[in-house]
Amino acid sequence: MSAHRLRQRGAAPSAVTSRAVCLGLALAALVCLATGYNDWVLHNTLLVGNHFPYVAIAAILALALVVNQLLRRFSPAAALSGG
Repeated sequence: MSAHRLRQRGAAPSAVTSRAVCLGLALAALVCLATGYNDWVLHNTLLVGNHFPYVAIAAILALALVVNQLLRRFSPAAALSGG
């Protein structure tokens, strides 16, 4: 249900949407797949082997700075918004 419809019915919109949860789960699965492939197949340096996983931060930054800006330009309704 859209935030506009929720406001009409008097209910407060949720800060966490199902789209945000699905996007987070998809990115987490992608990082897990990339980590396994990188570590066991390519035998490269560990992607998420320390306390500050750079790959996860890079994915969030790419999503926020690149993908979201493209969505705002070409499809504003699909862009992520601040809650």
